[in-house]
Amino acid sequence: MTRVTRRTILLPVLRRTLRALVSDPTARREVASALWLVAKQTAARDTIRPVEPLALRGVDLVRSRGFVGDPNWMVVAALCSVLECRTFFEFGTYLGKMAWSVAATNPDAEVYTLDLPGESALRETAFEVTDPHLFRAWDRGLFFAGTDEESRIHQLTGDSATFDFAPYRGRIDVVYVDGSHSYDYVKSDSENAFGMLTPTGTILWDDYQYPEVYKYLDELS
Repeated sequence: MTRVTRRTILLPVLRRTLRALVSDPTARREVASALWLVAKQTAARDTIRPVEPLALRGVDLVRSRGFVGDPNWMVVAALCSVLECRTFFEFGTYLGKMAWSVAATNPDAEVYTLDLPGESALRETAFEVTDPHLFRAWDRGLFFAGTDEESRIHQLTGDSATFDFAPYRGRIDVVYVDGSHSYDYVKSDSENAFGMLTPTGTILWDDYQYPEVYKYLDELS
């Protein structure tokens, strides 16, 4: 009987990894990004406790509807079900996959999703807008347009730094912060998110790998 352990495959894995790092720029970026994320998570352990999605009580029992390209969509949709979310507010609509996943999984929820009104608005934002590749085409809400859930998904437009959040103060059960990842926007969006929460509300932040998101959440914790 042949027994294979991590030690058995260590040298072949290291050789192939080094070969890929030398010859493939994409591999170098992916490995560097993964190592950087792990390093930040490790550094933040004294202030931010890591929690695996399946450790969230009840999430594994929810039948989510959503897109599988990013596990966040269905995990957040399931978490909204566990939290009995009736109002969901999202910073950053993009294609609308998160908004639709939450609405489809939670048939009693009203979903509000905020994004800029168009590409021209990029020149007039209050703070720095990150991720220029997300603005090559303006197809916000593409994946909930024409669906049965569209009537419960309210597309809001405006700069989140100057948007009037007064109608939503104290009314939102779950807020999802996934707009621009510059520090000023993360801080502004988060402060507005706290103002919108119901007494038992929850805020979720995406893209912890961005240094600006990491810095703000580390300060907040």
